[in-house]
Amino acid sequence: MKNVSIKKIKEQLEAGMSREDITKELELNPREAKVLWQHPDLKGIKKAKYKVELNFVEDEPVAETLNAPVQQKSIDFEL
Repeated sequence: MKNVSIKKIKEQLEAGMSREDITKELELNPREAKVLWQHPDLKGIKKAKYKVELNFVEDEPVAETLNAPVQQKSIDFEL
């Protein structure tokens, strides 16, 4: 018997995974997949239209930028 988390499957659908991809990941046979997708909480739910995978990384550690001295530039001009 396999344990399946409905919450996790909903998150995967919201992240853009297809039902086919989820079925493969869970290693379900066609009969198990049919039972899974007939679950009342999953029936009619479609995957997100776009799959977006972004990982934002800070260029510099925040602690260093807060303690860094402020650089000032002076501009000389005549009127």
